[in-house]
Amino acid sequence: MHDSVISQEIYFYLLADGECEVIKDGKRIHAEYGVLERGSAFGENAMVFSDKDRSADIVASKSSSSISNKVVVYRLKRSVFHEYVGPDAIQELQNHTREIQRTIDVLSGVDTKTSEGTLIREYVPSTAWFWKQWTGTVLQYVWRSVFCMMIASVIFGAVVSLAIESWSYDAEHVLLDQIELIAGWWATILSLASFATIFFLSQSFSHWRDFYFCPRRIQGRFDDVNLLCAANAKEDERSGRVAAEAAQSLDDIARRGRLMHQLFLCTIVKRYGCLLTPTGFAYLRSKRVIKQDEYEGLIQSHENGIAAWITAMCWWVTTISRSVKRGDIDADQATMTIIYEKITDMRLHFGKMGVLYAGRMPLAYIHFVNLLVDVLVFVSPVALYSQYWLWSILGVGIVTLFYRGIVKLSMMLLDPVDNDEVHQSSLSGQTVGFDVGVFIREANTASIGWKGAAMVAPKHAPAKLIKKKIQTGHH
Repeated sequence: MHDSVISQEIYFYLLADGECEVIKDGKRIHAEYGVLERGSAFGENAMVFSDKDRSADIVASKSSSSISNKVVVYRLKRSVFHEYVGPDAIQELQNHTREIQRTIDVLSGVDTKTSEGTLIREYVPSTAWFWKQWTGTVLQYVWRSVFCMMIASVIFGAVVSLAIESWSYDAEHVLLDQIELIAGWWATILSLASFATIFFLSQSFSHWRDFYFCPRRIQGRFDDVNLLCAANAKEDERSGRVAAEAAQSLDDIARRGRLMHQLFLCTIVKRYGCLLTPTGFAYLRSKRVIKQDEYEGLIQSHENGIAAWITAMCWWVTTISRSVKRGDIDADQATMTIIYEKITDMRLHFGKMGVLYAGRMPLAYIHFVNLLVDVLVFVSPVALYSQYWLWSILGVGIVTLFYRGIVKLSMMLLDPVDNDEVHQSSLSGQTVGFDVGVFIREANTASIGWKGAAMVAPKHAPAKLIKKKIQTGHH
């Protein structure tokens, strides 16, 4: 059994020795966010917020210490902390901590936009299943517009009916003729709006697809580099397995690669930008995601206006290069050429993601389509009344649903990471947006997996023994 270090206590802790695991809702948090090593800090929720805001349990790992599976921690009582820190500073800390922890929860897998924790919301290819869905569909976002326009249609029909009853015969015919005239030019707008919205939706989906494959391409190149490094890791001459120094180099390469990948996606997703601040760097350092010298480097880069992911990418490539020079990665020139090609292709797609988002659609086109659809929807109660009378109420609802729905869907396709905050009314209500945390967790898992696979590769005869057998065979 694990020994609980913190559950409902109101202390801030500094881990002086040993190793702990982070447990939330009975599950261990993913990758490095789920492991606390010497020098890590935890319990900030209990320190800054009330004990009801506690985010996780910390338990001692079985391998945490060589003595009785115990850990050594220093702790600071909340009441003492609040005594020396003023309420204004506490409020500022609460704001920063809440935003950063919300981001960490998504990136670590504790909190996901979909209940399954998948990249996008999955579906069942069944007509019956589709009719049962509400959350994560366009209906969720346009039903208010549909309802309002149907009410407007009811009011317009009632007003026209009262007018016809009270007006003279000639006035009645003038009114109906005007409605017929409006219905005529509305039909023309309908044709234009149909073409414009369908084309808009098509182009928006093309953008969504291109944007989706960019991070997938980056993941693929990241895996390629880790695979090549793991496959060429230096072997121990006696055991025929990966040497200890090579295993450490693989860990360093994977960790800095994960840091680069995470910091880049935090650049793309605006709501995760809190991790790219000095406060965010300090939080990552407290969780041992980055080391002290890396923290200092990121702070200096931030002060010099250098993007954090660029700094981390430079560190990553340098780590690979130095591992090769030391001999920890036994890669020949051809292999290194391939590795560098993969890295430069990754950097190309880093840039492409930013370019795709910045140039997703000209303002003039989006404005025109929205204007066209607004006119079509607002005039529909008048235009449909002359032909369908009471049934025009349903017709207005259908027109609003489809045309407003197409525009809404297109706008969401143009913003796959939801920087415009148009995707969701809640975390579970996403439609076409990506759960960026899944991208990060998939890359993290793979980066650990390649080294793990190399470590358990079947044993084979060491190089010296093979050489000796060859020489014996020649005799």
